[in-house]
Amino acid sequence: MTAGLLTMQNIKAQAPADSCRINEADSLRHFIVVNVETGVPLRDIIVYTDDKQKTKSIWDGTFSLRNSFKSITLTHPAYEKRVVYKDNIRNDTIFLLSNSYALDEVVIYGHSNSMNRKFDFSKPKHDIKMMQQIQQGVNVGALLGLVSHELWGKKIQHRQNLKRQKRKALIENY
Repeated sequence: MTAGLLTMQNIKAQAPADSCRINEADSLRHFIVVNVETGVPLRDIIVYTDDKQKTKSIWDGTFSLRNSFKSITLTHPAYEKRVVYKDNIRNDTIFLLSNSYALDEVVIYGHSNSMNRKFDFSKPKHDIKMMQQIQQGVNVGALLGLVSHELWGKKIQHRQNLKRQKRKALIENY
Protein backbone atom coordinates (compact mmCIF):
# COMPACT_ATOMS: atom_id res chain seq x y z
CA MET A 1 0.00 0.00 0.00
CA THR A 2 2.82 2.36 0.84
CA ALA A 3 4.59 1.50 -2.41
CA GLY A 4 1.40 2.35 -4.31
CA LEU A 5 1.22 5.77 -2.63
CA LEU A 6 4.86 6.49 -3.38
CA THR A 7 4.30 5.57 -7.03
CA MET A 8 1.23 7.85 -7.22
CA GLN A 9 3.23 10.73 -5.71
CA ASN A 10 6.02 10.19 -8.26
CA ILE A 11 3.51 10.28 -11.15
CA LYS A 12 1.91 13.46 -9.82
CA ALA A 13 5.32 15.07 -9.41
CA GLN A 14 6.26 14.19 -13.00
CA ALA A 15 2.96 15.25 -14.61
CA PRO A 16 3.48 19.04 -14.43
CA ALA A 17 6.99 18.74 -15.86
CA ASP A 18 5.73 16.64 -18.80
CA SER A 19 2.78 18.95 -19.49
CA CYS A 20 5.07 22.01 -19.59
CA ARG A 21 7.09 20.58 -22.43
CA ILE A 22 6.30 22.28 -25.71
CA ASN A 23 6.34 20.10 -28.76
CA GLU A 24 8.36 21.94 -31.41
CA ALA A 25 6.05 20.67 -34.18
CA ASP A 26 2.99 22.16 -32.42
CA SER A 27 4.52 25.60 -31.86
CA LEU A 28 3.46 28.39 -34.22
CA ARG A 29 5.82 30.30 -36.48
CA HIS A 30 4.85 33.73 -37.73
CA PHE A 31 5.87 35.05 -41.14
CA ILE A 32 5.38 38.16 -43.27
CA VAL A 33 5.16 38.22 -47.08
CA VAL A 34 6.70 41.25 -48.81
CA ASN A 35 7.05 42.46 -52.40
CA VAL A 36 10.77 42.20 -53.24
CA GLU A 37 10.71 45.34 -55.44
CA THR A 38 8.75 47.73 -53.19
CA GLY A 39 9.06 46.23 -49.70
CA VAL A 40 5.28 46.49 -49.24
CA PRO A 41 3.54 43.70 -47.27
CA LEU A 42 1.25 41.55 -49.43
CA ARG A 43 -2.28 40.48 -48.56
CA ASP A 44 -4.26 37.47 -49.79
CA ILE A 45 -1.20 35.34 -50.57
CA ILE A 46 -2.30 31.68 -50.44
CA VAL A 47 0.10 29.56 -48.40
CA TYR A 48 0.32 25.74 -48.58
CA THR A 49 2.68 23.44 -46.74
CA ASP A 50 3.82 19.89 -47.43
CA ASP A 51 1.98 18.67 -44.31
CA LYS A 52 -1.43 19.89 -45.60
CA GLN A 53 -1.61 23.22 -43.78
CA LYS A 54 -3.32 26.00 -45.72
CA THR A 55 -3.73 29.66 -44.87
CA LYS A 56 -3.84 33.13 -46.40
CA SER A 57 -1.89 36.27 -45.49
CA ILE A 58 -3.97 39.05 -43.93
CA TRP A 59 -3.96 42.79 -44.66
CA ASP A 60 -0.50 43.36 -43.14
CA GLY A 61 1.08 40.42 -44.98
CA THR A 62 1.39 38.18 -41.92
CA PHE A 63 0.43 34.53 -41.49
CA SER A 64 1.14 31.75 -38.99
CA LEU A 65 1.90 28.05 -39.42
CA ARG A 66 2.55 25.11 -37.14
CA ASN A 67 6.25 24.32 -37.14
CA SER A 68 5.74 20.79 -38.52
CA PHE A 69 6.24 21.71 -42.19
CA LYS A 70 9.29 21.05 -44.39
CA SER A 71 8.36 23.41 -47.24
CA ILE A 72 6.02 26.35 -47.84
CA THR A 73 4.42 27.17 -51.20
CA LEU A 74 3.22 30.75 -51.73
CA THR A 75 0.90 31.59 -54.64
CA HIS A 76 -0.98 34.62 -55.96
CA PRO A 77 -2.06 35.50 -59.51
CA ALA A 78 -0.05 38.74 -59.53
CA TYR A 79 3.17 37.17 -58.16
CA GLU A 80 5.55 34.38 -59.10
CA LYS A 81 4.88 31.09 -57.30
CA ARG A 82 7.58 30.43 -54.70
CA VAL A 83 8.53 27.32 -52.74
CA VAL A 84 10.58 27.91 -49.59
CA TYR A 85 12.19 25.09 -47.62
CA LYS A 86 12.33 25.23 -43.82
CA ASP A 87 16.12 24.86 -43.83
CA ASN A 88 16.45 28.00 -46.02
CA ILE A 89 14.29 30.27 -43.84
CA ARG A 90 16.60 32.58 -41.90
CA ASN A 91 14.08 35.09 -40.54
CA ASP A 92 10.34 35.73 -40.66
CA THR A 93 10.27 37.66 -43.97
CA ILE A 94 9.52 35.95 -47.29
CA PHE A 95 9.93 37.96 -50.50
CA LEU A 96 7.81 37.51 -53.64
CA LEU A 97 8.55 38.76 -57.15
CA SER A 98 5.67 40.26 -59.14
CA ASN A 99 4.69 38.86 -62.54
CA SER A 100 5.73 41.07 -65.41
CA TYR A 101 2.56 40.31 -67.33
CA ALA A 102 0.07 41.12 -64.56
CA LEU A 103 -1.99 44.27 -65.07
CA ASP A 104 -3.63 46.19 -62.27
CA GLU A 105 -6.06 48.05 -64.49
CA VAL A 106 -6.93 48.51 -68.16
CA VAL A 107 -8.78 51.63 -69.28
CA ILE A 108 -10.11 51.95 -72.82
CA TYR A 109 -11.32 55.29 -74.16
CA GLY A 110 -13.24 55.67 -77.40
CA HIS A 111 -15.89 57.64 -79.16
CA SER A 112 -18.38 57.12 -81.91
CA ASN A 113 -18.65 59.39 -84.95
CA SER A 114 -22.30 58.59 -85.43
CA MET A 115 -24.88 57.31 -83.00
CA ASN A 116 -27.09 55.97 -85.80
CA ARG A 117 -24.43 53.98 -87.64
CA LYS A 118 -25.79 50.82 -89.19
CA PHE A 119 -23.59 47.76 -89.33
CA ASP A 120 -23.52 45.30 -92.18
CA PHE A 121 -22.61 41.90 -90.74
CA SER A 122 -22.03 40.34 -94.13
CA LYS A 123 -18.45 40.05 -95.38
CA PRO A 124 -16.66 43.41 -95.17
CA LYS A 125 -15.59 44.99 -98.45
CA HIS A 126 -11.87 44.78 -97.66
CA ASP A 127 -12.17 41.01 -97.08
CA ILE A 128 -13.73 40.60 -100.51
CA LYS A 129 -10.92 42.66 -102.09
CA MET A 130 -8.27 40.54 -100.31
CA MET A 131 -9.87 37.33 -101.56
CA GLN A 132 -9.85 38.67 -105.11
CA GLN A 133 -6.13 39.58 -104.82
CA ILE A 134 -5.26 36.13 -103.51
CA GLN A 135 -6.98 34.55 -106.47
CA GLN A 136 -5.17 36.87 -108.90
CA GLY A 137 -1.58 36.05 -107.91
CA VAL A 138 1.26 36.21 -105.39
CA ASN A 139 0.90 38.26 -102.22
CA VAL A 140 4.06 40.38 -102.18
CA GLY A 141 3.40 41.71 -98.67
CA ALA A 142 3.26 38.22 -97.20
CA LEU A 143 6.44 37.30 -99.04
CA LEU A 144 8.26 40.36 -97.62
CA GLY A 145 6.96 39.50 -94.16
CA LEU A 146 8.32 35.97 -94.43
CA VAL A 147 11.75 37.20 -95.54
CA SER A 148 11.92 39.82 -92.76
CA HIS A 149 10.96 37.21 -90.18
CA GLU A 150 13.79 34.96 -91.35
CA LEU A 151 16.28 37.85 -91.17
CA TRP A 152 15.26 39.58 -87.92
CA GLY A 153 12.91 37.15 -86.21
CA LYS A 154 15.72 34.93 -84.93
CA LYS A 155 17.47 37.93 -83.34
CA ILE A 156 14.29 38.97 -81.59
CA GLN A 157 13.65 35.43 -80.38
CA HIS A 158 17.23 35.20 -79.10
CA ARG A 159 16.77 38.45 -77.11
CA GLN A 160 13.53 37.15 -75.63
CA ASN A 161 15.25 33.92 -74.54
CA LEU A 162 18.03 35.95 -72.87
CA LYS A 163 15.40 37.97 -70.97
CA ARG A 164 13.70 34.77 -69.81
CA GLN A 165 17.01 33.33 -68.61
CA LYS A 166 17.88 36.51 -66.69
CA ARG A 167 14.42 36.56 -65.07
CA LYS A 168 14.72 32.88 -64.12
CA ALA A 169 18.15 33.49 -62.57
CA LEU A 170 16.76 36.48 -60.65
CA ILE A 171 13.89 34.39 -59.28
CA GLU A 172 16.20 31.53 -58.26
CA ASN A 173 18.64 33.88 -56.52
CA TYR A 174 16.23 36.02 -54.51
